[in-house]
Amino acid sequence: MTVADHESEQLLTEALTAAYPDAVVLGEEAHAEDPGLLDRFNTADHGFTVDPVDGTKNFVNGSPDHAVMIGGGAGR
Repeated sequence: MTVADHESEQLLTEALTAAYPDAVVLGEEAHAEDPGLLDRFNTADHGFTVDPVDGTKNFVNGSPDHAVMIGGGAGR
């Protein structure tokens, strides 16, 4: 995990929860800090998965081969 991973996930989570207050946002960094997040995500009516910097090693090394990924949908 890098500072870019953590800060990007935090910004994305804030934006998604502002737009969709009832949604649960599941990100790798947040899940590492709060393992119960996965259970809340699995039972949520609406959720998003976030990978703020997919290809962190490439990003850190200055390669353009990285992406921001967000998936969303209805739960249950």
